[in-house]
Amino acid sequence: RWYKDGDQLYSWIQLPQMPPMKRSHPIPGITVDMSKCDERRVTLKAVNRSSEGIYRCEVMASAPTFQTSDAEAQLIVAELPDGVRLVGLQPHYRVGEKLNISCIVYDARPTATIQFYINDKLIRSQPGSNYVVHVPAEQGTSPGLYTSRSNLVYPLGRMNQPEVMVACKALIHNLEVWGKEAVKVRPMHQPLLSFFNTGVMMRAWRPVVPLLLMMLILCSHLFN
Repeated sequence: RWYKDGDQLYSWIQLPQMPPMKRSHPIPGITVDMSKCDERRVTLKAVNRSSEGIYRCEVMASAPTFQTSDAEAQLIVAELPDGVRLVGLQPHYRVGEKLNISCIVYDARPTATIQFYINDKLIRSQPGSNYVVHVPAEQGTSPGLYTSRSNLVYPLGRMNQPEVMVACKALIHNLEVWGKEAVKVRPMHQPLLSFFNTGVMMRAWRPVVPLLLMMLILCSHLFN
């Protein structure tokens, strides 16, 4: 026998010298697929929130012992979101800049657990470098649904060139929904001063420096 929250929903009876009998017992919100049920398994179809509850299977031996054994487990019905949104991503970054993004999961049930990945590596909070902030879940667009949000700040280094794959995983109970996007990472700008201070450039400019000084002196005499 199978029970939901104490109410019997399905039974399989095997009597000596008789063919087995199976029977469905009506429970509001529960539809048993009899074609896929047997002495070991019960199958539900059109599962919805009403299907949630504690399910118990009870096995009883025949006469004369009538010994019984049972086991139970909780059924949770998950509702997956339409997708996972990565908000705040730019098409390209430079080395030294920071990713400052959010991952938003709309209308999921139960509340989604959010994780960030950079190039398939899970990002964990590290004081002073990257960090993840989980925002408390909010009510979704309809009762029983929840919108979850987490924020990530991640500094980009040379090892992230030329491209990084940014991913967000939403875990709803034991089901996964992913959002992924690739962004370009370019080298850091070279400062102008360091460009002219290189040995090659200094050697190239040495013959020109006296001429520039003479021109500056002539200009100063002309305008005085």
